[in-house]
Amino acid sequence: MDKIQIKRSISIQLSPSGKIQFWMAPPRAFTLEEPPEFLAELCRILNQPTSLEDLCSRLKNTTSDASIANIIQCVKELYDYGVIEETESSQATSRYDRHELYYDIFGKSKEDYSVLKNKKVGLIGAGGIGSSVAMLLAAAGVGTIKLMDDDLLEETNLPRVVLLEEADVGLPKVQQIQKRLMDRNSSCKISLQESKIKSHEEIVEFLGDCDAWVLSADSPPKTICSWTNQAALKCKVPFITAGYAEINGLIGPFIIPGQTACHFCRLEEDKTTDRIQLNSRLQATSYGPLNTIVASMATNEVIRYLLGLEVETAGKQIILDSSSYKTVEKSISIHPECECQQ
Repeated sequence: MDKIQIKRSISIQLSPSGKIQFWMAPPRAFTLEEPPEFLAELCRILNQPTSLEDLCSRLKNTTSDASIANIIQCVKELYDYGVIEETESSQATSRYDRHELYYDIFGKSKEDYSVLKNKKVGLIGAGGIGSSVAMLLAAAGVGTIKLMDDDLLEETNLPRVVLLEEADVGLPKVQQIQKRLMDRNSSCKISLQESKIKSHEEIVEFLGDCDAWVLSADSPPKTICSWTNQAALKCKVPFITAGYAEINGLIGPFIIPGQTACHFCRLEEDKTTDRIQLNSRLQATSYGPLNTIVASMATNEVIRYLLGLEVETAGKQIILDSSSYKTVEKSISIHPECECQQ
């Protein structure tokens, strides 16, 4: 790696006044009000891999401040800011190139991103949210996805289970999802459990070796959350809940054993769980676009966690109003009598 170049993920804009802005938006955007006279040309040259020696040769004496010392100092500062990188002229573009460019903005290298191929994510529920999460994880290059769901696809599922088709109606969801995921990314390993979950031990047995879980199943009501939490505390595996309530999308909390409050802390804090439902005909609403938004946000949180980045939903739930896109955040406190921190 004897050459340097501007990172492709970075916008560099020269204004008529001579100011130069790096990046377009937070968290990394900054503007040089009075940049060196040679900086714009330096950036143009470094659109291609160039040796420092060649760069200095081409820029030297082009402007009054273009001394070799100033050029080298400028290159060092740009390198420290993460604007330029060392490169090889023969460097190939990878399958995940655009994802790598995205995470470069957060300081993650291609090598950092490649760890996803060694990660395992378990999905408890493969309906409208779970199936979309599975597709996004496979597309992103997560190495192993484990699916737990015992349902057959119904015609009424089609508006929100966008991964499947009419020909799949009447067939086991997870089997058909597995086929679609393999079509999307043949290097992704897909494991299935099609039987109904009856205890937290089953979650431990099937998903205990995962790096993270996504809980989108809602059956059995209330119990599935408790079983997942119990299994997570036993395995020390974090999980994020993804669901909806009427027109609201529910993203999180991301429960990280030993760091955040857990589901049992939440039960102690939220006494609405003690209420009795009087409408025996109640059918949960479910809307394809909202399911997809929730799935995307949950997947983003999981990938960020796997890459060692901060997750916004750690110990917190984001409630998204799908009609106005307004969000409310609800933090969960560690209950003093809960054993989740032990």
